[in-house]
Amino acid sequence: MATLNATIFAGPFKDIIKGLETLNEQAVFELDNSGLVIKCLDNDYTSVLRIQADKELFEEYTFTSSQSPLKLGIVLERLKDITKTLTVKDLVSLEYDGATPQNLTISANGIRRTVRLVKLDLIKQVKQLPTPEDGFKFSGNVATKGLKDFVRTIPATVQDFKLIVGKNKLYLQAMHGEEPIEWNPTPKDWVVEEDAVTSYTVAKIKEVLHAAKKSEATIMGGQDLPIRIEWVQTEGLTFTAVVAPRMSKS
Repeated sequence: MATLNATIFAGPFKDIIKGLETLNEQAVFELDNSGLVIKCLDNDYTSVLRIQADKELFEEYTFTSSQSPLKLGIVLERLKDITKTLTVKDLVSLEYDGATPQNLTISANGIRRTVRLVKLDLIKQVKQLPTPEDGFKFSGNVATKGLKDFVRTIPATVQDFKLIVGKNKLYLQAMHGEEPIEWNPTPKDWVVEEDAVTSYTVAKIKEVLHAAKKSEATIMGGQDLPIRIEWVQTEGLTFTAVVAPRMSKS
């Protein structure tokens, strides 16, 4: 029988929910002895966010189970019922007892809420994300703030932008009519096997970066390949996003 007793500061826990809620209303929380992993797929299967919260991120983390990982289907809004009033220094407690396998309990500041779990077969899931070994043709590190600011600058009427890659360049461009909006960062540790020009949907990149704070992100991609963006939100908390390319209609 599985049990979980975990306590975490509200700051990183609210970051987790903020990152997930732009993609979907539900997510699968996977628990094991090393911590928590959440994979959330959007409704049209074009972007996915993986969040890894290491055991060390928690103030307390006690997990026992004959089944590992233990998967729990959770409606995110239920968690927000508790977290929406919290400050970053407040503590959030999570409790699960296999004796009542349909429930998870979340509590903070003396308020306790029982969350009824969702059947896993009702939630869209992805087994695993593409890894650096899966044939990406370029990789490098850029500022999350720069990438986030670029897509936020693009007007809502513009649907996509081009990511242009060469041996010594990384160039992002969106066109607002005849007016270009551009970002030309200098990536660190830049490795390019092949040049590429690939389009991505602005709204999808905005969604996966919604919770991103100032840090350095590793980006990977290639011609007509998904873009993979990974960053450390805070020590012990890693976000990995994958967004499919926007394919031109023939």
